[in-house]
Amino acid sequence: MEFKIIENPDVVAVNEIRDRLRAYNKEFWEEKTKVQYSLTACENECLAGGIIFSLFGQWLEIEFFWVDQEFRFRGIGSELLRKTEAFAKDNGCKTSVVNTMSFQAKPFYEKHGYTVKYTQNNYPKTSSRYYLEKSLE
Repeated sequence: MEFKIIENPDVVAVNEIRDRLRAYNKEFWEEKTKVQYSLTACENECLAGGIIFSLFGQWLEIEFFWVDQEFRFRGIGSELLRKTEAFAKDNGCKTSVVNTMSFQAKPFYEKHGYTVKYTQNNYPKTSSRYYLEKSLE
């Protein structure tokens, strides 16, 4: 048996391990399909913000959420989140989950009804990562 650490493995190596883990997991999950979506907000053909999210069973998983600095504090983020949650709820989701860093959007999510379920302190050194949930029911 040979063991090898590879710094910055290529996408093929990452996908092979990820795909094999997903295949194993599918044997046990009640839900087999995880569908990824995007929702964007544009003004004058300029990307103002967007969310990448997945629906998996009864869960909305927010993966990436960004609003351009120029467009912040205009309600665009709140509207993106509201539309994403409504879409998820219409598609059978009961709970939303997201993680955010201490220098990012924790107060924003809390303002929208999310609660911290777990905090990962000193990540990677001095920041914190927060894992939040919100009931969509």
